[in-house]
Amino acid sequence: MHKLLNANFSRLRKNKVFWLCIAAVFLIAAFNVLNFYRQITSVDEVAFAGLEEHYFELLPLFGILSSIVIGLFLGTEYSDGTMRNKLIIGHTRTNIYLSSAVTCAAVSAAVTFSMFVGGAIGIPLLGFQTMPLSAILLYMLAGVLSSVALSAVFTLISMNCSRKAEGAVIAILSALAMMIIGSVIYNMLQEPEMISEMVMTSNGIDHTEPHLNPDYVGGTLRSVLIVLLQILPSGQQILMANLELLQPTRCMFYSVGLTVVLTICGKIIYRKKDLK
Repeated sequence: MHKLLNANFSRLRKNKVFWLCIAAVFLIAAFNVLNFYRQITSVDEVAFAGLEEHYFELLPLFGILSSIVIGLFLGTEYSDGTMRNKLIIGHTRTNIYLSSAVTCAAVSAAVTFSMFVGGAIGIPLLGFQTMPLSAILLYMLAGVLSSVALSAVFTLISMNCSRKAEGAVIAILSALAMMIIGSVIYNMLQEPEMISEMVMTSNGIDHTEPHLNPDYVGGTLRSVLIVLLQILPSGQQILMANLELLQPTRCMFYSVGLTVVLTICGKIIYRKKDLK
């Protein structure tokens, strides 16, 4: 498997899409932080703002970029005949799949790290005012592991799609679907238990007595949705973007477990795949 990894990383170093993605993530993260700094300096609120408010903000979006790189990278293996050649010279399907999974995990980790480096431009300008260093490092590690879990999804899809375009499109759609699902669950959990409404009276605007919110999710379903949001990599990233990842260590275990399960499932499917 050592030779397979060397070959994969050699291809990755020469992959223009990968380096364009890294550069784009770095520039977008840096621009996002600098734009935030420009906005608060215009209203003289620098003393009341911390970098943590926007440092993790874009994390849920960059999974889509990772899916593009992984889908095209693995799709090329099929279109160029590389996958078939690896089998012909004696490499096992297990080693081929695992080496691809490791390479794709490195892609997602590099994309996430690029976001952290780009956002770090704001440290001298704003600094972290409400989060201790230990919490920031936990968030960063959780962010990398959630990205690796996403890469396991994209690897499973792309390694089992023989057509380059098909694998890339399905990987992108899966990234979008997971982000949407995570957003829907998060919004459901954000509904307050009690609400009051504004009404117009002869004395002006008034509020009604608080009453039960019909959209509030409680009981067992709420507990299930909380766990599901923490297991879903995109859900973890949405929580991080809003600085609401209250159990980062647990979420990291979920990410590692999900990565292992998806890799095993993907390997089993790939071993049975008919490679024409």
